[in-house]
Amino acid sequence: MNAGGRTPRATPLFSDDWEMAYGEQAALEGILARLRPQLAIEIGTYKSGSLSRISHYSGHVHTFDIASHVSQRLPNVTYHLGESATTVPRVLESLCDAGERVDFVLIDGDHSRHGVSRDVANVLAAPAVEEAAILLHDISNEGVRAGLRDAAAGHPHIRYANLSFVPAWDNTGLLEEAWGGLGILIVDREGAGTIWQHELRVDANFDWPTSVKRSLAW
Repeated sequence: MNAGGRTPRATPLFSDDWEMAYGEQAALEGILARLRPQLAIEIGTYKSGSLSRISHYSGHVHTFDIASHVSQRLPNVTYHLGESATTVPRVLESLCDAGERVDFVLIDGDHSRHGVSRDVANVLAAPAVEEAAILLHDISNEGVRAGLRDAAAGHPHIRYANLSFVPAWDNTGLLEEAWGGLGILIVDREGAGTIWQHELRVDANFDWPTSVKRSLAW
């Protein structure tokens, strides 16, 4: 305890080492704290900002990136390098063969429309992703948002979709691309209804060009 008789906080509330705004960090932390995944997937490791919190709440994590930017490895994380187009489906197939199921996915890798669509499609197609929460970063960007819609629109296993779950925190200039924000998908292939116990719901913002407004650059 400190001089005031209070136990010091073990973890700072926010970090400036992430590629996420404070509100996005809080939302990620909240989902993980409620879900407590046994097995998690992260596409887009970079410097392990979000990975450190996913690792904290998860039994094991598989993380993917095109190249390594990690200075310190976490003990319950398996690191995969290479194109996510090949590494992610291969690992998801091996997890399925081993009878393992993914509870949580963060997609924050290739931000091109094609790359986002491919990563989302690979995750949604995997039998190992049977019932899971999927978070998507930078969903306020028009290209990222369009890629998500290309892969997820009308998908039969999606029970909940909200592409403005956490809107971007800053104001984007009229000629600039929007970045930031979190979208969420809840997948339930078998109708277990454990993490989503409500009716099918696809929020109207699924069809919006961004979480806030459309840039004149698009």
